[in-house]
Amino acid sequence: MKGKISLEDLVEQFLDQCRSGNVPDIQDFAGAHPEFASELLALLPLVMEMEDWSVEKKQGIMPPETRQRRYGGGI
Repeated sequence: MKGKISLEDLVEQFLDQCRSGNVPDIQDFAGAHPEFASELLALLPLVMEMEDWSVEKKQGIMPPETRQRRYGGGI
């Protein structure tokens, strides 16, 4: 279906905005997409954490033991 947006598309759109320095408010972003609002509200905070972790890892900011305490598991 043309014009139908998926949850994956919305997450990518959110990340693109974050990466460009324009971090949208999660509540506002989810509210703009009511058909996926509950999924976005649950998913986007996790996506932001993963994005932050990825940037920190690339920059070498967080030593492995800190990542393990912060995120759990054997990272």
